Amino acid sequence: MEGGAGVVLRFRGRLDVEALRAALRAAAARLWVHEAAMDDCELRVLETDGAGAVDEVLGQERRAGFATRSAVRATLIRRPAADVLVVATNPLATGAWLLTCLSRQLPRLYAAAARGRPAVPAPRRAEAAPRGGPAGEPPALPLPVDHVRPPELSGRGAAREFALDAEAARALGARLDVPVAAILLAAFQIVLSRYTGRDDVPVGLPVADGSPADTRLFRGDLSGDPTVREALARTGRGLLDASTVAGPPPVRYAFEEEPALAWRAAGIEVASASAWTTVTPAELGLFAQDAAGSLTARLEYSADLFEAETIDRLAGHLRQVLAGMAADPDARVSELELLTEAERRRIVVDWNRTAAPYPAGRGVHELVAERARECPDAVAVVAGPERVTYRELDERANQLAHHLRGHGVGPEVPVGVCVGRGAPMIVALLGVMKAGGAYVPLDPDHPPERLAFLIRDVGMSVVVSERDLDDRLRAAGAAAVVRLDADRDAIARHPVTAPDGGAGPDDLAYVIYTSGSTGRPKGVQVEHRSLTARVVELRDRYALTPGDTFLQFASIAFDGSIGQIFPPLVAGARLVVRQGQWDLQWLLDAIVEHEVSVCELPPSVWGLLVDKLGIDGRLGPSLRLVSLGGEQVLPAQVRRWFEVSDVPLFNVYGPSETTVTATTATIRRPAERIPIGRPIANTEVFVVDARERPVPVGVVGELWIGGAGVARGYVNRPELTAGRFVVRTVGGVERRLYRTGDLVRWLPDGSLEFAGRIDHQVKIRGHRIEPGEVESALAGHPAVASCAVVAREVTPGDTRLFAYWAPGDGAEPAAADLREWCGRTLPGYMVPSGFVRMDELPLTGNGKIDRAALPAPGGERPRLETEFVPPRTPVEETLARVWAEVLGLDRVGVHDGFFDLGGDSVLSIALITRAREHGIRLSSRVVFESETLAEMAARVSGGGRARTAAGGSGWRFQVWQGGDRGRVSMAILNGDSPAGPMMFCLHEIGGNVSAYTDLAEILSPVARLVGIESGGIRLGLAPGRDLVELAETYWGAIRGMQPSGPYFLTGYSLGGAVALAVAELAERQGAEVALLTAVDAALPVGPVKDMVERDRDRIDELSSLVAAAGALPDLAGSSRARALMRELNLPEVMLSLAREEFEARVRILAAHTHALLTYRPRPVAAPVLLYQARESAWSVPLAECWRPFAARLDARACAGGHLSVLRPPHVRAVADDLAEVMKKIIASQGAE
Repeated sequence: MEGGAGVVLRFRGRLDVEALRAALRAAAARLWVHEAAMDDCELRVLETDGAGAVDEVLGQERRAGFATRSAVRATLIRRPAADVLVVATNPLATGAWLLTCLSRQLPRLYAAAARGRPAVPAPRRAEAAPRGGPAGEPPALPLPVDHVRPPELSGRGAAREFALDAEAARALGARLDVPVAAILLAAFQIVLSRYTGRDDVPVGLPVADGSPADTRLFRGDLSGDPTVREALARTGRGLLDASTVAGPPPVRYAFEEEPALAWRAAGIEVASASAWTTVTPAELGLFAQDAAGSLTARLEYSADLFEAETIDRLAGHLRQVLAGMAADPDARVSELELLTEAERRRIVVDWNRTAAPYPAGRGVHELVAERARECPDAVAVVAGPERVTYRELDERANQLAHHLRGHGVGPEVPVGVCVGRGAPMIVALLGVMKAGGAYVPLDPDHPPERLAFLIRDVGMSVVVSERDLDDRLRAAGAAAVVRLDADRDAIARHPVTAPDGGAGPDDLAYVIYTSGSTGRPKGVQVEHRSLTARVVELRDRYALTPGDTFLQFASIAFDGSIGQIFPPLVAGARLVVRQGQWDLQWLLDAIVEHEVSVCELPPSVWGLLVDKLGIDGRLGPSLRLVSLGGEQVLPAQVRRWFEVSDVPLFNVYGPSETTVTATTATIRRPAERIPIGRPIANTEVFVVDARERPVPVGVVGELWIGGAGVARGYVNRPELTAGRFVVRTVGGVERRLYRTGDLVRWLPDGSLEFAGRIDHQVKIRGHRIEPGEVESALAGHPAVASCAVVAREVTPGDTRLFAYWAPGDGAEPAAADLREWCGRTLPGYMVPSGFVRMDELPLTGNGKIDRAALPAPGGERPRLETEFVPPRTPVEETLARVWAEVLGLDRVGVHDGFFDLGGDSVLSIALITRAREHGIRLSSRVVFESETLAEMAARVSGGGRARTAAGGSGWRFQVWQGGDRGRVSMAILNGDSPAGPMMFCLHEIGGNVSAYTDLAEILSPVARLVGIESGGIRLGLAPGRDLVELAETYWGAIRGMQPSGPYFLTGYSLGGAVALAVAELAERQGAEVALLTAVDAALPVGPVKDMVERDRDRIDELSSLVAAAGALPDLAGSSRARALMRELNLPEVMLSLAREEFEARVRILAAHTHALLTYRPRPVAAPVLLYQARESAWSVPLAECWRPFAARLDARACAGGHLSVLRPPHVRAVADDLAEVMKKIIASQGAE
């Protein structure tokens, strides 16, 4: 073990060796040791007359380690004239306190041994009796250390010596009648209080006889901001109450008023003495000595935690505080100056010398227009198959600007931008600014209630959007909507030159909304001057040129998008816009295919990319820089990155209120701490304590930001603006500053390190979230009596929201119900991943929720509507383990849904990566389309969408050969069910029967369900366009399987009309239909027919888009294509199908829609049981369109929507109800 401490004692006279050995052993037992008995002492005797023997031994001891558990090792060098004793202590023992122990105890112990009296060792720590108070563990003191604290200190240490102002200390002591020892102790604790923000500063002190084994703990009390006089009085009183402790305090203090090594005992005296100390077992210790007219001090420290320059700064602060105490004993301790003048100048002035020229009078849109004039034919934007040159981009933005002027857009006018990802999105942003307006991003995927609030709050009168969002935006209160697609011709009639006039540098450029602690989002107003400063600076920081290609990743509703969109365009570079559907493979492919040189990613996504690269990925040769922003970057991720890549990282930090970015740091190698960097151009940063004073290097404080990027304030929130945007005089200059609420600290090189938050605000995957807003949404649920929302790091780099809630009266909701409730008003990234039910939430003494007492989520599977069923096959078992690992759960059932358990889009990417490590290849489409783990397992096992039924067997197919009437594919959906009536389930509009899977499983004890598919699904036949002809074919197949009645027919969606046509045909041929069940199915009459006609038009348009697309994945970037998919109740992940498969499905949709439109229903005598979902997409009561054709209609409402009515949990109620109806019918048939 390295290090240690020791003394060299040169005696007059000869020592008694055995008495010395006994005294050393007794002294060794009194040295402080860490949880171990080290009361042994090694003593060797060296007889020599060589002059160099002492130096040789001393050199050996300084270099030697301690391989044994001995506390003390001594060498007695016996020379003819006098003895020399060299004593070294174990580094696990003590540092400078060794001097106290040896000087006060060793002479007494030696004298006793020389007289033949046994030396009594100090009691063991376990036996130590408390003095002055109860024993206990010393409280933790959060010292601002330089290095990440290891699990166990190695004992490696060092020390720094310095002088203090003895005259000032003695004068203050005489004036207040306080000993110098108490003054230095108080000064030391005042400095530590300022370092840690604590009023209670525990320090370990030696007891009267210098036995460190009986160390006392002094609790310095600086509460209430006392005066120096009062603080010293408290110190005097507190010394009387200091108690012994059971462990080494992290901070210690010792004071000597006499020379430490004045030894006269048993006729022997010390002629001279010297000491060395290279380690202390404490984290930090101050050893002071008042002797020979001088006041000297020694700061001993753990080299595992501190650097020497940090200790030197502490010494300077101690001198500063001592001088302030002596100058004015009636000053408050908070008024004592801590910083030296040189330090203050460095952190306030020198590190904020960031002034740089930038075109403050010009807007970003004007700078982009310059690039269009310089390189008109260069590609500006790449979005899927679309390539837009700088000339096209500028001209389209100019035409849009003229069009917006006609809608009254000008300076200070907010304009919503609600556009899908692609080139039109960039056109919209530039067009609004060219018109003079301020753009306000609206995310199309956000809940309507949130969009409505934003439109009302900012006073938005016009929105730039696309046709598919018309109804949604107008319902949200948008007075006028300019549609980039539907209004294309009108916009194109405007000039391609920029309109005259426009916004000035002090006018608004954009308003972006962030989460609000009161439950309301708050809009941050940013002016053109601030935007230009930031964009030009980021262009320069990234060193962007026209030869660069920049991958744009973030949503425009996130302010990080600003730093990704405009700097490349201002530089004349190429901007590649991420499409809506993506996974890690897409990301890697895009970087290589588009020769991306710079990209910016949220660290959560980048962390997944690091894992992907470690398995089977490679970055393209063009990539030269990866920028990370929006979340904290972890050292472990950086280390893994540089194991697989040598591309530098760029860590950016900045709240929305300071225009995207305030500090940056370039990372070129692994490090134990990842800084957020230095202030960028025209930016000032100040780190202050609770009293708004600058804090020293290394000390945590709140970050305040000033300069060109500071925003105007919040929309319609004057009080909040006044509280967060303040004017203060710093360094003699009045400045407007933004109080971030972020805790940071200066590092010695002038960069900043993030240390947390003052409040509860969190950042998750780049999004700033106020838990109060989430709590407000959740508290609105009628079954929630109280709640709290906190962020917890599940694994390093993976932080998620968890909601803790206590139920009120009434039925308790499941986690899925609470998740759905929150999703009605909150964007997806703000919906908690987990919901933890508690009988009651813990409270503090003043009645507030005690967030610190909320238990960490135990990883238990949440309560769902579906019962837990364990995995049954090897694939299910593997997937269940992967799901549990990604979601942090103890178990996963086969009927659980990934998103019901708290999964999201980013976790789905992690799922794909982890599954691949286990030999299972998943795609985003499979993850999003698979409603349960069982379905996912079936699909990766080659079973398509077929899922395993309760009995464990899969679907069984048979093909009915109908001669001229064609072939029919029939699926036995629950083949292991007992003998019972068959229920024939007619396909829905997409041609498949997968919607009946859960129904078949629940109805297994009652009936055998047979699904009848469209011939276009499995048999490759042309889909039928005549519903009556389809019914004739299907009726033939039904009679082929069940020659005689009565028949049970069921139809979901389109299947209801098909079932009606089959029933009418069966009755005409004399067959009995016992029951026709229609589930959320409409007939083409009245308003329904109009709705079906609109669907037909949408399908035609989708077919045209498919035909025009160069490659099918390019459609993922078309907001219109995505909107059509949503309006047709089709999952967007269908866009990732192979082109041939996708076109086949669209043909089936078109044919069946035509068949429904041309169908003329006829009445039937059979009883009709109609279920309509309460949240159905059908906007009319379905009973109205069925009643003319059903003599015996029984219409019932059921839970769910059109797509979810036959899925868990809603399918259970439908199935149970249908089973009871069938049992009655079967019973009545038996009675007859």
